[in-house]
Amino acid sequence: MSNLVSDLAYKNWLYTLKENVKKSQINASVSVNKELIMLYLDLGIQIIDKQQTSNWGSNFLGQLSKDLQAEFPQMTGFSKRNLELIRQWTLFYFVIAKQPVSQLDEPNFVIAKQPVSQLDEPNFVIAKQPVSQLDEPNFVIAKQPVSQ
Repeated sequence: MSNLVSDLAYKNWLYTLKENVKKSQINASVSVNKELIMLYLDLGIQIIDKQQTSNWGSNFLGQLSKDLQAEFPQMTGFSKRNLELIRQWTLFYFVIAKQPVSQLDEPNFVIAKQPVSQLDEPNFVIAKQPVSQLDEPNFVIAKQPVSQ
């Protein structure tokens, strides 16, 4: 056994195995984080849509928070404040971080009902398509009235 520990071929092989385990752990973390980001993005899109199309009142996010926390008690991130931040992040991602629609070749986009003058009070129509990749969304939000 002591000969194996000092054997150069074994050390090299063990090093390679350890590196593979580390790479797999990193890849698993990246995959989990990507899925969570996709979940939060989809949740943000749905929240914006429901706030624009439903008359559920001012406590919509409070009730949604309670319901999601009750259904998924092991998950964190569904507080009312986090839901507000998810909504805000979604607006930032599509309105500020993405390039203007006029610069895209053939976008598959949703047009705002009104020009976006205040990020806190948008009036958006949201696409019902799933987002497959963060860097290539299936939609963007246009900054022009529907009438144009």
